Amino acid sequence: MKRTVIVIALCLMQAMPLIAQPEEHKAEHTLKHHNVVALFVGNTLIKPSGFNLPTVGIEYIRELNHHIGIGFMAEAEIGSHIIQVNEINGNVTELDRSGAILLIPAVFARVYKGLIASVGYGVEFENNENLGLLKVSLEYKLPMKNERFMVLPTVSWDHTNRFEGWVYGVNFGYLF
Repeated sequence: MKRTVIVIALCLMQAMPLIAQPEEHKAEHTLKHHNVVALFVGNTLIKPSGFNLPTVGIEYIRELNHHIGIGFMAEAEIGSHIIQVNEINGNVTELDRSGAILLIPAVFARVYKGLIASVGYGVEFENNENLGLLKVSLEYKLPMKNERFMVLPTVSWDHTNRFEGWVYGVNFGYLF
């Protein structure tokens, strides 16, 4: 499943130049500002336990061109949740996870106008166990009067080998 999502994301990023706008429209898409920093405020819904955890985070993105950017996401889940772990001998134990910190390098791509897709693979740090984490996100850049400020409603899917989660919220960003 992970490989499929990664392959699809990479294929979409490779296809972006093919669906780029014609030459006469490219002049209006020159980048004035290449860096974006954003504050994320939202909620994480953990599956299958159903726990809701308030989530805060920051993002940094360096735009390489009008379509592609690379960056880094850091999020903190405030609170705790319990997951069930199937042990090798068939016993099921509960594991209390609290105060998880997520660090994820990611690739960002403008899909269509204000719609931005991102994919990244990083680590979720927690006291009991650190887990590899795949994050796939969609966000929409709302039009603002001042082009240096951004508001982006965001939804993402987080996947580890222990559980999955849906994260939704808002990014408040600044271009520089």
